[in-house]
Amino acid sequence: MKISILVLAFIIQPMVLFGQNNSNFNLLETDSTWNQETFHFPIPFAPEIKFEGFEDARFPEFWAYKDNSDFWSYVFVWSINNPMELTTNTLESNIEMYFNGLMNYQNSVALFYKKETSSNVTKYVGKLKTFDALVTKTSMTLNVTAEYFNCEKNLKTYIVFRFSPQKFGTNIWNKLENVKLRIDFCDI
Repeated sequence: MKISILVLAFIIQPMVLFGQNNSNFNLLETDSTWNQETFHFPIPFAPEIKFEGFEDARFPEFWAYKDNSDFWSYVFVWSINNPMELTTNTLESNIEMYFNGLMNYQNSVALFYKKETSSNVTKYVGKLKTFDALVTKTSMTLNVTAEYFNCEKNLKTYIVFRFSPQKFGTNIWNKLENVKLRIDFCDI
């Protein structure tokens, strides 16, 4: 029990140091069991990412418990000032920088491919190989989806990421897909 409390304290400490809760940054809709953290760019642990804007991250209640189906499953959105074109290379390099900084690990590898494009969203699917410096202290592979929205109305780009070590199609992915970008995100 003491070890679990210490692990949880280790996980929460960086979030408290780096995160900022502010209701003005609620881009994702979740129920009250999800935890929220927000970060302004440049993100303190990944200053190499050269965006302006912020991140709204949401974590299910038991994401830090390795024996729970929520383990390492979470959603975040990047709100990026000034519309940008997104390529798979840009997506991969920025997620690699993000996880290299988050995990204090320099060998994260992300691979994405474009799944589909409609008039207002481009969807990507991929995998991220990194190191879990927070809980298990071992290598891990996260499945990931990304949705890219470009809003001319407010001159912003939004990228919604969903991560889980579990296979696509499992129950956790239903839970992650229920976390939605606010319907009025282009008005913010």
